[in-house]
Amino acid sequence: MNSEPLISIIIPTYNRENTIAETLDSVLSQTYANWECIAVDDGSTDSTINILDVYSKKDSRFQYFQRPSHKEKGANSCRNYGFEKSKGSFIQWLDSDDLLSKFCFEKRVQTILEKQLDFVVASTAYLNNNNSKEEIVNQDSEHVTNEDYLIQFLSYNLPWCILSPMWKRSIISEFHFDENLQRFQDVDFHIRILASNKFKFDRLYEIDTYYRIGLNNPKGDLHVKKVLNSFVPFFNKIQPLTDSNPRKKHFRTFVSTFLFSQGFPNFILFKEEVKAILKIIYKSNTYNLYQKGLVAIESFILDKKLYKIKGIGLYRLRTWIKSQLLPT
Repeated sequence: MNSEPLISIIIPTYNRENTIAETLDSVLSQTYANWECIAVDDGSTDSTINILDVYSKKDSRFQYFQRPSHKEKGANSCRNYGFEKSKGSFIQWLDSDDLLSKFCFEKRVQTILEKQLDFVVASTAYLNNNNSKEEIVNQDSEHVTNEDYLIQFLSYNLPWCILSPMWKRSIISEFHFDENLQRFQDVDFHIRILASNKFKFDRLYEIDTYYRIGLNNPKGDLHVKKVLNSFVPFFNKIQPLTDSNPRKKHFRTFVSTFLFSQGFPNFILFKEEVKAILKIIYKSNTYNLYQKGLVAIESFILDKKLYKIKGIGLYRLRTWIKSQLLPT
């Protein structure tokens, strides 16, 4: 019997025939041997399933499942279903185009056990389409606390991505991914965990994982619409966690930055979505009365279709409002 703790690697996948074999090979090459790798397919129409079948026959530590038809489509459902099927004491989330260094699991497990941690965060680097390893993803410094990391997530200055931490199963069993969110899934997951402020963790600064960029990155009107539609349920979940003034201030940074990068450039095209966001913000206590007044002006401009009238200085007005709401 293997005395080393079992790691469950959980991978959601959809139409990744060009990358998933490389991801699975990086799992297979680990110096730490006691793992199970559970891939959950989200209805691929290419040869992804065939590749998963080959690996499961090559090594029994690989398993794959189809997302049950009664569950919502998306990576969130696949991750949650994979977690249900897993047996490991440690959980490693991975996407089907990510890569691991050979020592990744060994170093992470060793650190957790030696220091009796609940989770460990290691460094992740970007990987471009040519497999060229680029700058580090993580946006943090040494000696950070749970609250420091929480504030970074609340500010949308994301300190790590989903593959950077390894978790003890016992502490994330109550923090499932929200299957109704089409965007902000990882941010929501990490904020809820960190807001509980009851975990012991440490930081490894050696790069041991690689996050691929430039491959099927979402864009266009459909992507923007999904982002906007996800914002209200995300806001409703996170806003109650920002009870202290520092948290509220940093979440306001998130909201304002998001609005001016995603919502208002698409002001006319997605009027109803933006109006819903403005309404929920106005009713919350995230902004003070002065800031709510500025939000109300934006809502009035949208509601009365003033953006159709030329020559009234609307651009200058909205530029000024933006300068008042965005963090300095």
